[in-house]
Amino acid sequence: YVCDRDENVILWNEAYTAMFPRLAPALGRGVTLEAVLRAGVASGAYDEEVGPHTPDEARERWIAALLQRIRAAGENSPSREIPLPGGRWAQARERRAPSGNLVCVRNDITRLKHAEAEARRRAEQDELTGLFNRQVFLQSL
Repeated sequence: YVCDRDENVILWNEAYTAMFPRLAPALGRGVTLEAVLRAGVASGAYDEEVGPHTPDEARERWIAALLQRIRAAGENSPSREIPLPGGRWAQARERRAPSGNLVCVRNDITRLKHAEAEARRRAEQDELTGLFNRQVFLQSL
C-alpha cells in the first residue's frame, strides 16, 4: 500500500488485502495510516503481536512504536517479520519515495520460515530418536 506524505492511504492492491483480510474493511482512499493500524488491532489482524488480552496501555505503546518505526522509514530501514494468523508470516518493508509518499511492501515469507524451522530441527535433533543432539544438550546444560 502507499500513503501520501500526510499518511493518508492512496493506493493498495488485492495481494495486500488477501494477505491481511481483516484489514480490508479499514482500507480506503484517505484513511490515515494510524486508523488502519488501529482497525487492524481491533479486528485481530495483529493478534500474534497484540492479542485481545493485551492491556490497553500496552496496545497504545505497540501502535505508537510501530507508527514511529514506519514514519522513520528510510533507505536503510530494516525489514521486520510479522507473524500472521494460521502460522503464516509476512516480511514488512517501508520506504519514503522522493515524492514524500510512504511505500509499504509486504511479502509472504511463510515457506521460508517453514524451511528455516525444518533446517533448525534437522540441525538440533537426532533423526532416529527425535531427541536433541549432544550440542543442544550441552548448550542447555
